[in-house]
Amino acid sequence: MGDHTPIDVAGFERDGYVAVRGAFDAATAAACREMIWDGLAEQSVRRGAPATWRPCVQINCPEGEPFAAAGTSPALEAAYDVLIGPGRRSWPAWPPRTEAGPANRVVPGPATP
Repeated sequence: MGDHTPIDVAGFERDGYVAVRGAFDAATAAACREMIWDGLAEQSVRRGAPATWRPCVQINCPEGEPFAAAGTSPALEAAYDVLIGPGRRSWPAWPPRTEAGPANRVVPGPATP
């Protein structure tokens, strides 16, 4: 995988997910986080008011450059190659995306186990 973190394929097969550490830079993560908080605010979840935090809130994944950059980072592209095989990400049934779809955001709060 070049300069990227090795992918734990066995962990992916066992757990159904894999963490790709350092997949994109801190500034991109911060921009994505701000967009997520904006989406949460539309659901009356306010960053500075933990009393408004519910265990699970569904928002549409924000669209825009930060999410496009995060979702198409070279580290993630390399991880896709390891997990599903080189070049398979672009096959017609799974075209490259520039944004994600709806997503649940878990907001830690008093009711979170």
